[in-house]
Amino acid sequence: MSKKINQHYVPQFYFRLFSRDGRHVHSYMPKPGRLIHNAAIKGQCAKYDFYGDGTIEGPLSEIENEHAIALRSLIEIAWSETFPPLTPEIVRTTWQAVALQQSRTELAAELHSQSAEAMATEAFTRHLMTAPGINNRERLVSAMKTGEAKVTFSRSIAAFQNVVFALENWLLISDLDFILLRNNTDYPFVFCDSPVVFANSYYRNVTQRGVLGLQTPGLQIFFPLDSDTMIMFFDAAVYRRPTNSCIVDLIHESDVSQLNALQLHNHTRSIYFAHDDCGSYLQDLWSVHKKAVQKPRSNFVRRDGWLLDGAPTNGLVQIFQPHPNIRLDLTFIQCDPIDEGQYRARRRSPSLVTEAEARAKRRMANRDD
Repeated sequence: MSKKINQHYVPQFYFRLFSRDGRHVHSYMPKPGRLIHNAAIKGQCAKYDFYGDGTIEGPLSEIENEHAIALRSLIEIAWSETFPPLTPEIVRTTWQAVALQQSRTELAAELHSQSAEAMATEAFTRHLMTAPGINNRERLVSAMKTGEAKVTFSRSIAAFQNVVFALENWLLISDLDFILLRNNTDYPFVFCDSPVVFANSYYRNVTQRGVLGLQTPGLQIFFPLDSDTMIMFFDAAVYRRPTNSCIVDLIHESDVSQLNALQLHNHTRSIYFAHDDCGSYLQDLWSVHKKAVQKPRSNFVRRDGWLLDGAPTNGLVQIFQPHPNIRLDLTFIQCDPIDEGQYRARRRSPSLVTEAEARAKRRMANRDD
């Protein structure tokens, strides 16, 4: 079988959910301010040899077929007058689809490689500083600290590892509650080249550590399904909503614009949309948010002097992705954010972490056999 060269990191079936003819979609590139109408779907969010291994295409295509069925079912459920049943299989597949899409993008590969390079550079610098028999020690250490020399990590390897991680760890978001958002305003939902957006309004005042992990309390996940439908996952232990229904009707344009702004804050190059007249709306939305938009990144911070079990640390480093630089004020869900000083490291569902670790060990054992 010939190797497939044009590897997509946002699948074509997902673009078709926002397409009028199944083959084209409109796009907006905020940085140059360029609108492109009727762009061919097959050329969007794809790169040559993105995953570094053509053999991944076959398994991914099979998984995407399952995800396409689940997402279309969610749209049908959201808008059906008869409320078809939401089966466990649809829910399970949706968890997997969300975790995979969040992890498989160009942005996710970049963040992974940034983290890996920063950690490896730190470790190698410490090795140079302490290992015996190093010639030109001071020169080498200086080169590492100034960036003259550094450790690099392949983006294609990062992308491949992200896919494997998502498929092995999607269970970690299965404790989150969810609602289907029906857009009843004149503003359509849009999506970017990293359409699954993580946020955390509960921890929005916690800025000195990572709060967007799969098992972090207060996690929120937003995923547009088409121009009129979005699924939102959230930690029911800390968020309040006015109804117990899994269907919420959005009637305030401010809610929709905030959700669309999340896509602006998470994009790498492009925003995509279905409606011909949405371009001017996106341009206006970008003009409001462009000064605040910060490209998602991995922060590498040294934490010397932090207390760990009551003792100050020396040589501790931390890598985390900061919040999107937007404070959500949605009418349909609320929480009471805590202050930085109230933060305590914990997981939402430790039992899920234990189960995921056990499953990973079993898979590794089966591979060794």
